[in-house]
Amino acid sequence: MGNTFEYVWEIDGGTLTIWGGYAGSQASFKGRFDDDGNMIAGAWEWPGGGYTATMTRAGSR
Repeated sequence: MGNTFEYVWEIDGGTLTIWGGYAGSQASFKGRFDDDGNMIAGAWEWPGGGYTATMTRAGSR
C-alpha cells in the first residue's frame, strides 16, 4: 500500500529540527519560526541532496 516514514522532532527556542528515523540522522530538516509563529523557513538535507522550504500556517494570511 505504500511506504511508511517515521520522524523524530524537537523544538529548541525558535528552531524546529526533524530527523528521518532517529535523532541525529543525516536526513533532516532544520528551520526557524518567524516572530509570530505563523511561518517557518529552513532546509531539508540528506546525503547527496536537499532543498529549502518555507511553510505558512493555514489561515494565517
